[in-house]
Amino acid sequence: MNPEAEKPCMPPLSAATLYLVATPIGNLEDMTPRAVRTLRECDVVAAEDTRRAGMLLQRFGMHRPLISYHRFNEARRSEEILSRLGRGETVSLVTDAGTPGISDPGQRIVAAAVAAGFRVESVPGACAVITALAASGLPTEEFHFAGFLPHKSGQRRRELERLRQLPGTLALYESPFRIERLLGELAELMPERSVVLARELTKKFEEFLRGTAPDLLERTRGRSWKGELTVLIGPSGVGSKAESMPKGVVTALSGEAAIVQPSSTARPLVRLALAQMRVEPGRPDENLARAEAEICRARESGAEIVLLPEVLDFGWTHPSARDGAGTVPEGETSMRLAAAAATYGIHVCAGLAERFAEKLFNAAVLFGPDGELLLHHRKIHEIPFARELYATGDRLGVVDTPLGRLGLMICADALAPGGVVTRTLAAMGADLILSPCAWAVPPDHDNELTPYGTLWREHYAPVAQEHGLWIAGCSNVGPVVEGEWRGWRCIGNSIVVGPECGFVRACSHGVNATEQIVVEIPRRLN
Repeated sequence: MNPEAEKPCMPPLSAATLYLVATPIGNLEDMTPRAVRTLRECDVVAAEDTRRAGMLLQRFGMHRPLISYHRFNEARRSEEILSRLGRGETVSLVTDAGTPGISDPGQRIVAAAVAAGFRVESVPGACAVITALAASGLPTEEFHFAGFLPHKSGQRRRELERLRQLPGTLALYESPFRIERLLGELAELMPERSVVLARELTKKFEEFLRGTAPDLLERTRGRSWKGELTVLIGPSGVGSKAESMPKGVVTALSGEAAIVQPSSTARPLVRLALAQMRVEPGRPDENLARAEAEICRARESGAEIVLLPEVLDFGWTHPSARDGAGTVPEGETSMRLAAAAATYGIHVCAGLAERFAEKLFNAAVLFGPDGELLLHHRKIHEIPFARELYATGDRLGVVDTPLGRLGLMICADALAPGGVVTRTLAAMGADLILSPCAWAVPPDHDNELTPYGTLWREHYAPVAQEHGLWIAGCSNVGPVVEGEWRGWRCIGNSIVVGPECGFVRACSHGVNATEQIVVEIPRRLN
């Protein structure tokens, strides 16, 4: 008998329908045949991150038109999607991982499509909260999913107070940088309840930790977490079950479970990612989507902080920033970078164009893993012709973080006479100076004859060695299309310089040399 004849005949996709397509949360084998067929046959794919969605489509041999759909363009894109549905098109909505609308973009367009009378179909698949709940060992007859808790302390406490009054198991998502804070809150408010922490779900190193909140807090204190966690909290009255569970960490290694005792001390290193990305002049939405993908990639690589290039939204010296730049921290670029930092639980340092009153600044920001703005710099020592576009900066500072004392400068700030900007940051006690850059060369530059990175090493190394600190500069790649350097090319060559041997690590050189590397920098212990 022909096996193909036994397969059910699947009907074609329905016209004027919005399909919510679940995608894998870590294991590509969780991509269902129906999901593949839906994506292959639809007219367009609306994706939270078009780069990640494109890679997923390519992995399964598909090529479909892609449009972005994320929290910052939901209103505009929802109107476009409704217009497409009105023309009879089929639209598939995907997020970075899991099921659209579940702590991810999707709810707004679904509500709008239903209200407009269009058909909405869910193509089921992976969902982190259901995956974790099923394997948690906690009661599943009734559960309440609350997504991510608010960041602000007062709001968090009020929400936890509300949740603990509910019957059944509670389910939350939490950033790795806030999990210790959450365990502390649970130890105070629900100390007797069973808690399960689930991370790296469906991946090789999938991990479940079980116990009460005080127990888990003590066992994992100081641990360097990687990846978002799903947190399950048992109902009142079942806390005693957790006390009989093993006190180690249950980890899946190649399909076999093992009990591993947690490390007693955290590794004294800072993992810094240099995201040498392409910046297309005058195309902020595309550039920000690339930046968000780089932030996600950095966190997946275990980095605690990611450094991105100078003016990554509009491109260095591109005049479209005059009308398009936003404020800090309320503008779109700032808000998207802050949201990415909070979503992936990572420190984010990036350069952007900033509008303030009637002035345009070449600025840099540092966001913490909760999305809070920690430091804000405006470039002081700009290339002369660029001063026609950018005002001279008026601030310089450092900030204390769990990663050490961090300082900000931007590109040519390092070339200020006498190294005044770099040396001032050093005098302010910086352990690590972060510098978003846009390093450019003329078309006839011969890098073998004149290695470009030498210029920056010569300016970074003396300060690093004299003051015992680290300096990192991250450049973009891509063309310069406006200003006196029109026709020049940004060529990467991002570097990290340390206090002992000077040069430590560099990215590739070239107009197409997109790359991300992770460098481990010792934390200061004093």
